[in-house]
Amino acid sequence: MKLRILDYIKDVKEHNGVSVSAKLQCTCGCSNFEFSHTGKQTRGIFAPFIIKKNGQLILKAVCPCGNSIIVYDSTQDGTHAHNTDSPYDFAPLTVKSLPNQLSVVIKYNYFPEKLKTGESYSNQFENCFIYIIDENGKEGKALIEE
Repeated sequence: MKLRILDYIKDVKEHNGVSVSAKLQCTCGCSNFEFSHTGKQTRGIFAPFIIKKNGQLILKAVCPCGNSIIVYDSTQDGTHAHNTDSPYDFAPLTVKSLPNQLSVVIKYNYFPEKLKTGESYSNQFENCFIYIIDENGKEGKALIEE
């Protein structure tokens, strides 16, 4: 199965055949999103801003154009997908120190044999890390680390 958000990433960089990093971008060209999630929000000091709740985490990005993108779904994504019967109640990400719309970089770690399915990147990654891009265009605080 190919990576779910392949149509929504740009500046894809492959690292030593075991990891991939890319920036999230809507098909309209926008790179700033409002996020909502099914997890538990933290303060982001010693942990990512969003962690699993009841063994589940789904992260959704909503573009100003109205397009909604499921960025990560722990019930389906990666080699450790964990289906649960928990309801999918989305809560908005609200952090006083951050703007409502964020740009992010997504990183996937793979075992080399699972990196690609044909010519596309595989959905069978080992880890997914999503970091907020700060005002200087640099990778900042962790949104999720799964």
